Amino acid sequence: MSYGRNGEDKMRVLHIMSGFGGGISSFIQNKAIGLLDSDIIFDVATYDEVSPAFRNSIEQMGGTIYPLINPKKESWNAFVQSFDTIFHQHHYDVVHCHIVGYRAIAYYAIAKKYVSRFYIHAHDTRPMTQTGLKNHLLHWFNRRLNHYMSDVALGCGDLAIQSHYGLVNKNHAMVLTNSIEDERFLMDDDQRLTLRQALREQYHINDSTVVIGQVGRLEKVKNLSFTLNLARYIKEQDLPAKIFLVGNGALKESIQTTIEQEQLQSVIELLGRHNQIEQLLPLFDVLLLPSFAEGLPTIAVEGQALGVPILTSDNVTTEADFGLGMFQQLSLDEKMNAWYVALEALAHEPVPVLSRRLEVLKGVKFTEAASAELYQEFLLGEINHYHINPHS
Repeated sequence: MSYGRNGEDKMRVLHIMSGFGGGISSFIQNKAIGLLDSDIIFDVATYDEVSPAFRNSIEQMGGTIYPLINPKKESWNAFVQSFDTIFHQHHYDVVHCHIVGYRAIAYYAIAKKYVSRFYIHAHDTRPMTQTGLKNHLLHWFNRRLNHYMSDVALGCGDLAIQSHYGLVNKNHAMVLTNSIEDERFLMDDDQRLTLRQALREQYHINDSTVVIGQVGRLEKVKNLSFTLNLARYIKEQDLPAKIFLVGNGALKESIQTTIEQEQLQSVIELLGRHNQIEQLLPLFDVLLLPSFAEGLPTIAVEGQALGVPILTSDNVTTEADFGLGMFQQLSLDEKMNAWYVALEALAHEPVPVLSRRLEVLKGVKFTEAASAELYQEFLLGEINHYHINPHS
């Protein structure tokens, strides 16, 4: 099959992402790894520096990372030139844009001069939590734009699609799963327990302490004020628990200042960003995700794959509940005591064996091969709708 001009025999997809780090870059990297031996090549346009591992995964496919010029830092013309130039390097069969709403207009306007297939990928549910007339009007406008620009309503889950596209006929909506890297996260149970013990010794954690992990960018949407309140509650009640925050972001310095000023070091600690998160996850007895908005969080999949249960706010889609008994939700209106009791209970739940976790994740297409196959079928036009049915 010939896809491109001049006899090119591989399909070429341009991914557009604004920044590096988090679920979007993980999605692209995992798909690149899963499709390494396929007839598909990814290029990536981004404003950010990327990690060596991410760059390597793209270059191994035969792809390129293209730097975009930020119009706010230089000029609009400089941005346009930096993006338009990419289309003179290769013919693209698909542009997969991870930027939504009015912010995607410029990419759409330029890309459509060269490409017929343009998709906008919904990665979160943030618009559903915004209040005020101005935000509601902008949300309505962005939904209309997404419908107009994207050939299919595309997202990491049905709730994310609904948030950015509105109510969509399921036959016209496509969920692309945020896969995990099997070799990293489907760890042998004995290996996981050995690593857990070593990590607890490294961080001076005794056997009776409930270790709570929150993984993600340190931004307002992650509701880190809630996590600090939980830390205060643990300290005030003298409870046997400690929280570790993993990630970087705009709130890092203010969180560290709060921890020091209120002397919370014994109950909460910042660990920064970890590129090999699978080497840290076994430290945690339970994961915490009290976010104001999420799509289908990759960390929820990674945690359950590794045998770490997760407690989330009810702003997170239940599509991340795979029926393993490792996923639970609470309202942010619940008292802190209810959250702590739920965290402690989850921490002591028996972990399903690896073979069971693998079977379930493969069934819902979150393993590397199953998710990559789903994406490949979509790109090749073999399917145009898919939905996660974890309990079917």
